[in-house]
Amino acid sequence: MVHGHGARADLAGGLDDLPKRPIARKTLARVARLYRPYRTALITVAGIILISAVLQVAAPLLIRQIIDVAIPNADRRLLVWLTGGMIGIAAISGGLSLGTNYLNTRTGLTVMEDLRLAVYSHLQKLPLSFFTSTRTGDLQTRISSDVASTQLMLTDTLGTLISSSVIVIASVIAMLVISWELSLVALVTVPIFAGAMLSVGRKRRALTRETQRTLSDLTSRTGETLSVSGVILSKTFGREADQLDQFRENSSRLTVLSLRQAMTGQTFFVVMQTFFTMAPAIVWLIGGYILTG
Repeated sequence: MVHGHGARADLAGGLDDLPKRPIARKTLARVARLYRPYRTALITVAGIILISAVLQVAAPLLIRQIIDVAIPNADRRLLVWLTGGMIGIAAISGGLSLGTNYLNTRTGLTVMEDLRLAVYSHLQKLPLSFFTSTRTGDLQTRISSDVASTQLMLTDTLGTLISSSVIVIASVIAMLVISWELSLVALVTVPIFAGAMLSVGRKRRALTRETQRTLSDLTSRTGETLSVSGVILSKTFGREADQLDQFRENSSRLTVLSLRQAMTGQTFFVVMQTFFTMAPAIVWLIGGYILTG
């Protein structure tokens, strides 16, 4: 009797046995076509993100003026204007963030609806031979779970990618303007973390693909064995115990895959978060040495 321990053993050793196919350009082109009718919304989001990035970069420059000019010169009027500007930037940034989230979510959900309709319409046009050779559970998973799994990318990841890219570029420019020496110290670690993040991304993508495949198998098995005809066959031939073992094995594999998917890269992210928490102290130390000669 199989109890799913084999699934745990298969996945406990690492990700070497999982497929690591890169995302095909054809797939990216198809995603781009889905977004084509919503170019106006995407341009609006990009514009809002650009404004938000400029505002985020402006805040440290205001702090610089407060520390270097307003406080040393006891200029209360300038201090009020600068602090008021910081408060205004925070308020405007909050409103822009809310608008960006709304547009991102609405556009992503609309694209999801179009994708579901396209998949369903395509399935209706396929010949009968396709349905006789394809499990019903697989089709259900494609329309529901697989399409839903893309929602995070469409509504969150894409916007975050654009926002992060713009903010990084603007921040680097501002850092170089303020102090190119400290900027070089801060930027020297970027290639290291970028390489590590790419590696983590490849592993998570492989795990996500395998998780979706296992979920499809589980859904198909459920549909086949718990349908009226499936239950009749199971009871007629006394297959309940075997089917339970197979279901347990698939379910156990799905649990292990989901856990590994959630935990992959967590150590790296903890190390990165710890480093960035300590980074200001390192910058202050080096900056202090520079200022004191």
